[in-house]
Amino acid sequence: MIALKVMTRDSIQASLEFKKEIEMLCQLHHPNLISLIGFCNQEKEKIGVYEYMANGTLSDYLSDRNKEPLSWNKRLDICIGIASALHYLHSGAKRSIFHRDVNPSNILLDKNMKAKLANFTISLQGALSTLKPKEIKVDKIVGTSALMAPEYAMHEHTLEETMDPTLKGKVAAESWKVFSNVIQSCLEYEADERPTMGEVEVLLEHALSLQQQADVTNNAAHCYTLSSTTPCLSCRERYNEHALGLQESRGSKWHY
Repeated sequence: MIALKVMTRDSIQASLEFKKEIEMLCQLHHPNLISLIGFCNQEKEKIGVYEYMANGTLSDYLSDRNKEPLSWNKRLDICIGIASALHYLHSGAKRSIFHRDVNPSNILLDKNMKAKLANFTISLQGALSTLKPKEIKVDKIVGTSALMAPEYAMHEHTLEETMDPTLKGKVAAESWKVFSNVIQSCLEYEADERPTMGEVEVLLEHALSLQQQADVTNNAAHCYTLSSTTPCLSCRERYNEHALGLQESRGSKWHY
C-alpha cells in the first residue's frame, strides 16, 4: 500500500512547494517523519509517492466523534514522536529545519498508531544545526480549526478547563503536572527561556512514565482528580528534575 499526493494547482508557487518538499524528504530520515518512496516531476505531472498511513491523521481522531477517543497514554506517545521528529529537524540534520506547519492535520498515524510528521511545503532551512534554533517571539494568539490555541488557554482559562472531556478522571496528577509545565515553558516570550525539543521530548517521556506508574498503582481504576490550577516551576528546574529521574529509571544515558 502506498499514498499518492498529486499537485492539482498549476502555479509557480505550487511547483516551488512541491520541489521543496521532495528535496527536503530526500535528505531526511527519521522514524517519526513521513517516508518518501518516489516522485514524478514531469511538466505538469507532479506526484509524490509516500508510505501509506492506515489510520489517517491526528485531526481525524480529535474531531470525528465516530472514532474511539485516544487515551492519554496514546496522546502522550504521539506527542513524544512528534517532539522526537522536531528535535531531529532542529538539531539532528546537517542544517536546522523549521517545519512551520505543525498541526493535527499534518500528523499522520500508521497502522500501529505511530505518529509521523508530514507536509514540508512551507518549511525553512536554516543555518548549521544548533541546539537553540532562531528566536521566535510569541506576539499573538493563533489556533486551528476546532482546536483551542494553547496561548488562548493560558490567558483565558486554566489548562484543566480545556482538557478533552473524554479524559476527565483518566489523567494522573503527576503526569498532568509535567505535561502542563511543558506547555507553559514552550509559550515563554523569550526564546532562551523556552526548552529545546530535546528537552521537551525527555519531559514528555517522563510524563508518560508517571502515568503508566500511576495506572499500575491504581490497578487500572483510572479515577484521578486534578487541581484547578497547576503550579509552574522554571523550565530549567523542571528539566533538571525530570530528566535526572528518567535517566535513573532507564539505568543508562540518553543522548539529544
